[in-house]
Amino acid sequence: MKLKMNVINLYQCDSGFETSRRVFDYHYMLYVHRGKGRYVIGNKTCPAIMGDLFYVPPGVGNTILADVEDPFLLSGIEFVLQDQSPENRMALAGLCHKTNILKNSFLEETIQQMVKEYHIGRMYSSQICSSLLGSLVMKLLQSQVMGGQEQDQMKGQILDYIVEHMQEGITHQELSAVFACHKSTINRILTASTGMSLKNYLIDLRLKKAGELLKYSNKSMSEIAELCGYQSSIFFSRQFKQKMGVTPLHFRNCSGNTPVGIITDTK
Repeated sequence: MKLKMNVINLYQCDSGFETSRRVFDYHYMLYVHRGKGRYVIGNKTCPAIMGDLFYVPPGVGNTILADVEDPFLLSGIEFVLQDQSPENRMALAGLCHKTNILKNSFLEETIQQMVKEYHIGRMYSSQICSSLLGSLVMKLLQSQVMGGQEQDQMKGQILDYIVEHMQEGITHQELSAVFACHKSTINRILTASTGMSLKNYLIDLRLKKAGELLKYSNKSMSEIAELCGYQSSIFFSRQFKQKMGVTPLHFRNCSGNTPVGIITDTK
């Protein structure tokens, strides 16, 4: 992907600084070196803090709204895509409109290098800045792809772990420790993947396993309850009826599996 950077500035906003709505005919990025406020892209207003990097495609309106007490120090980056191949246009179209790069030393240092090189204005500075910008954009795109892949991988690992350990008392704290991520991340992955909370997903898994054991095994209700993670067969029977609409014994009998010797074991 060949990009040409035209301008990168370093601008300290005054208290409460605001721009009018701007529409550019070139690609634009805005980086927050420090300070806070809001940045409007199209019809969406985004909170903006130190480390945020925004991307605005050509033809999309944008407005800067700096905080009164802690106004922005900003860099605006104007650039064009020189290789207008469908693949490159599609790649840029997929660039996130907001990414915080504060913890990504490569991206943060690349912007600092671009600012320094542009304002020194030495021979070949323009080419160097364009090259740095290309590296920045490609790294952003790579991070987006890898981030999605890592999220998918983590999702699969979390779901597999829950299935494997469903008979145990799995908690958010345990999952957070095992996968080194926050409880909110666990909740978001579970909700997106299953539509359920951890508690309800565990109940769903346990009762599905119980249904299979009731249909296809000769195990007693007490044994099935224990295998499915229930310490009390009475509680197991109560929860099974609540969720399935029938008792475990009735479910077993309706499935045609009526092993001799365990019909009366309803606890």
